[in-house]
Amino acid sequence: MEITNKYMRVAYTLYSHRNGECEEVEKTTREQPFGFLTGVGYTLDSFEENLKDL
Repeated sequence: MEITNKYMRVAYTLYSHRNGECEEVEKTTREQPFGFLTGVGYTLDSFEENLKDL
């Protein structure tokens, strides 16, 4: 993955699936997005990989 030092802001909802149940764990909105710097290990690589082409 070749994403380095880009500031991103995203709105998302994180769910946990356990024992057949789906539970909302965390949510951000367009009004209050999650902001982070890519390429520095702050988020999971797979999270950044899914955002790179958006």
